[in-house]
Amino acid sequence: MKIKQLFNTTEGKIESREHNIFIPICLGNKFFSHKGVLNNNIKEYLNWALEYTKEKVLLLVVDKIQDTNFFIRNKTYSEAASLRRVLKDGNIIKQNIEEFISTFPLEIKERVNVINWDEYEKEDIFWPKTTQSVYREFKNNKDFRTPILKAVKESLLDRKFKEYEYWKLCDYVLDEFSLAYSGINYKGVYYNLSPYPRTDSVFYFICDIVLGKTFERLNKKLPDRKNAWAIIN
Repeated sequence: MKIKQLFNTTEGKIESREHNIFIPICLGNKFFSHKGVLNNNIKEYLNWALEYTKEKVLLLVVDKIQDTNFFIRNKTYSEAASLRRVLKDGNIIKQNIEEFISTFPLEIKERVNVINWDEYEKEDIFWPKTTQSVYREFKNNKDFRTPILKAVKESLLDRKFKEYEYWKLCDYVLDEFSLAYSGINYKGVYYNLSPYPRTDSVFYFICDIVLGKTFERLNKKLPDRKNAWAIIN
């Protein structure tokens, strides 16, 4: 695997193991799994993370906040049923990852944690305040709201949605914002580098805020700790 792009870090920092690394596993990202079955990419990413992490590696199954996406795309499901479905799918992926890790030697297993979104919400110190801030900004600031809506439209190219559906799909960006902006603080370990296979308009929108290129006023309200990203494949 090769590093294609870096955001908010350098190859030198990665090689000197200055970051704890976390890998977000989104339900709809077939790069890592399909219908709950892991593929070789997730194994390669985990091996890369174990080689370059400072102390530990965290795998986060991004399930709970996928309920809106699932609901919009599958109108035969209610909102409650959509939530149940993504939590079920997330648990299957989590169990498969844990089963895979169970084959590792003990000294490696002790360096890896696997959690779902609900565990992240409960443990992370950044998520509650940051999420409240960006939802408030989205509601009250058209200059913030408009580029998010534009980024969502540019990122979803497989089909067309109704305008109100695009608005609803913005919830996912707002829910994930804190993770992308600050990384994760879990069980006393701060994870602030995430390897990922690709970028899109939403990714660049958040990265520009992290790097202080846009929304300076909002940036000052957000945590000083900021995440870094490595696009690798």
